Amino acid sequence: MKNRWFMISILAIVFLGIGGIPSYGVNTEAVSAGHGDYNFLLWIAILLVIAAFGRLIEKIKQPSVLGELVAGLLLGVPLFVGFTYFENVKNSEFIKNVAELGVVILLFQTGLESNISEMQKNGVRALAVAAIGVAAPFSLGYFVSPLLIPNLSSHTALFLGATLTATSVGITARVFRDLGKLNTREAKIILGAAVFDDVIGLIILSVVSAIALNGSVEISDVGFVIAKAVGFLLIAVFLLRPLTHHISKMFSKINTGIGMKFVLAMSFCLVLAYAASLIGLAPIVGAFAAGIILEPVHFKFFKEPEIIEEIKRAVQGARTQINQRVSEVINRSSYNLGITSIEGMRSIASTAINQIDRISESVNKHSDRHVASLLEPIAYLTVPIFFVLTGMQVDLATLGNANVVVAAAGITFIAFTGKIVSGLVMWRSGIKSVAVVGFGMIPRGEVGLIFATIGKAIGVVSEEVFSIVIIMVMVSTLATPVILGFLLKDRGDNDHTLTQKTNEVM
Repeated sequence: MKNRWFMISILAIVFLGIGGIPSYGVNTEAVSAGHGDYNFLLWIAILLVIAAFGRLIEKIKQPSVLGELVAGLLLGVPLFVGFTYFENVKNSEFIKNVAELGVVILLFQTGLESNISEMQKNGVRALAVAAIGVAAPFSLGYFVSPLLIPNLSSHTALFLGATLTATSVGITARVFRDLGKLNTREAKIILGAAVFDDVIGLIILSVVSAIALNGSVEISDVGFVIAKAVGFLLIAVFLLRPLTHHISKMFSKINTGIGMKFVLAMSFCLVLAYAASLIGLAPIVGAFAAGIILEPVHFKFFKEPEIIEEIKRAVQGARTQINQRVSEVINRSSYNLGITSIEGMRSIASTAINQIDRISESVNKHSDRHVASLLEPIAYLTVPIFFVLTGMQVDLATLGNANVVVAAAGITFIAFTGKIVSGLVMWRSGIKSVAVVGFGMIPRGEVGLIFATIGKAIGVVSEEVFSIVIIMVMVSTLATPVILGFLLKDRGDNDHTLTQKTNEVM
């Protein structure tokens, strides 16, 4: 009951705030009196509250991005019926900048979660899955979309094809995790392929953006854009990555606190995002590169969170005490104990230490993710605004257009088909592995939305095409957990046995 009244109170505050603003525009009296126009404070609050309600979709095991997108669509309803207040929110340059920062943070987090060494372990198959999973949907999108959407320009077809290349690995990873199959060979190949997929997709985005902005582009110009994108990523990985260790050490001499660690990580992200924009690449390319080159070892000079340090001390102390206590008991009572009893005590002690080691591994995992955890508060602020704003950009009138709905169904079909064929790389492991990998690559999620938003911003993606992409993203996001859940539950294997069987076949 209290929760219900709390939610009602929040909604009342927001909408009373909307009604209490005398003008839909800028408060010119406040500005002329030397006070700024602070409408943006309420706008941010509205978007965050709406996004929070969008997270209710998690109750039905769907990702929050889908709820935030739907929340944005619902905010477009007042615009559709003539209530123009939210038009100011949608067109605010400040809100757009916050949303763009959210995209940069999101790709930075994606880079941080990308493990280069893990990519190398499954590199060949993961790269093959990614290559097919990019080439097939891109080709289908470029050649088939003009048949589905009348009068579609070649530039728009290119951008639509690029949008279909994206894979949102977070949705797939969550399904594997929920079913206890995150350590299977299929899961690792999908996760590795998704990283290669992101890299290739960002390169394609850079190329099609250049073509769209410059009109007709020569083959040499395309080669130059590809060289820029690849060169930027290679310089980041092979040149900046080793330097990061020394830069981190230098900053740690100023201060080893968590605040300095956060400043260093964010600075890397923003500087590389800006550097990418300087050479004509999307800032998200730089943000992703920053995430890839930053590894936990680069922050070894900094303090860890106090709770992690305390748990590590407690774990080490417990391990030492168990060993000492068992040795004391055995040494003191060995003449009264038989060999069986001594071995039994050692076995019990070993089991206890193994449990402690598992706790230690878990703590180390959280320690390694600490930089990503530091970013979460700013991501909670900025990323939902991007997705809500993306939903608001949809022209609801287009969703009632039968031609748009039919075209969206066709684009969704080729989006599914283009990724499913990537699973053929696993054909020697059986049809189930083919299906798991193929369907695991389907969800487009946030990356597809980012591509579409960039296309709309530079005037290549029309309102109708944008709506088609939104429908495709929503359907792929909704369908993948259901299909994957069916495929994985049907197998009935745990992580170890499934991986073992896959390895035997391969």
